[in-house]
Amino acid sequence: MQGLGHNKAMKKKGKFKQVAVMWIRDGVLINRMPINAVAFAYAYFLSAPAAEQDSLNVNSLVNFAFAQSGISCLEKMTLWRSSQDPTDLDLEAAVRLYNCLLYTSDAADE
Repeated sequence: MQGLGHNKAMKKKGKFKQVAVMWIRDGVLINRMPINAVAFAYAYFLSAPAAEQDSLNVNSLVNFAFAQSGISCLEKMTLWRSSQDPTDLDLEAAVRLYNCLLYTSDAADE
């Protein structure tokens, strides 16, 4: 899990990095939150155009992912975009990032 805080892309996104590191330090991410919701928020946020990232609320993305549990990442991203955020987002690239985060977190847990 620590690898998320040291990701080069995350270092470029100071605002997001502060939130993610806080969750990891408090133990919430590791002990109480499924990685899927956080990976969804991270992937969506980092895949959004830089000019539109300030308008995204990471906590809302995580809560949305929890509320939409049981559907695929692509379906969640499509639903979020259609109802909350008309961001011009490359959904396939965002889903690839999401999958990469899940596999990375699984490897870190072993």
